Amino acid sequence: MKGKNKSRSRAERKSLEIQFWLRKRRILQKDLAKEIGVHEGIVSRAITGNGNNRRVLEHLKQIGVPQNYLGGKK
Repeated sequence: MKGKNKSRSRAERKSLEIQFWLRKRRILQKDLAKEIGVHEGIVSRAITGNGNNRRVLEHLKQIGVPQNYLGGKK
């Protein structure tokens, strides 16, 4: 079977709320990527729930993104 593994479920993130939270504070995904030392696509996938990069999620938590937006354990 070609393509993505269908058995993995998408993380329950409130991506629009995260994006709005970042935009309100004038924080760009490319700036986050540079701070963390990852590619911008990794940041994007973590925000949308299509990826679970721990460094990105931890950084989002550290800068104040509400845990309920990020999903997972509280």
